[in-house]
Amino acid sequence: MKDPVILYSIQSYLAYYINKTYYNDMHYVWCAPFFDYNKESALTPRVPYTSNPIDVFRSLRKDILIYDNHKERNEIHRNVIGLLRGANIMYSSGKISKEDYDELQHKIVLCQKDENFREYFRPLIYVIPYALNQTIIKKVPCDKAALTLSSEYIIKSLPRSNFNIIDLGEEGKL
Repeated sequence: MKDPVILYSIQSYLAYYINKTYYNDMHYVWCAPFFDYNKESALTPRVPYTSNPIDVFRSLRKDILIYDNHKERNEIHRNVIGLLRGANIMYSSGKISKEDYDELQHKIVLCQKDENFREYFRPLIYVIPYALNQTIIKKVPCDKAALTLSSEYIIKSLPRSNFNIIDLGEEGKL
């Protein structure tokens, strides 16, 4: 596949807030060259919902709209696990203090139980120009990708100045 023009990533508002506030506005993103793989040609390798940005957006949005406390909020749970893992990596690598690490862990856990969880976990669409970021973009190796043939990318330290955000709000629909 030739280099894409745009990459897309879905992040929760909480992930954005943490990256902005605690990690010097540097953002860790897993991204894809299509917003919706299903809208591409029949010759484009398919990806599971965990790597298709529109599916992640819809899943996170569905989780924040559910009012039933008995329903498992899978996408929110995955987001919390990823944020806690990220905080651990940042602390272990000396990029944040023990105080920040403890505060982050506490905030992340509380946010999923807070009455404002819908605001904290609302999905944001990151629109990332490939050419502007090509030196920091890494292709995900096929053994780490959701499917062997899917095109997926990681950017470990994406500066906020290098991407745009689309925020459709808590009830935003696509």
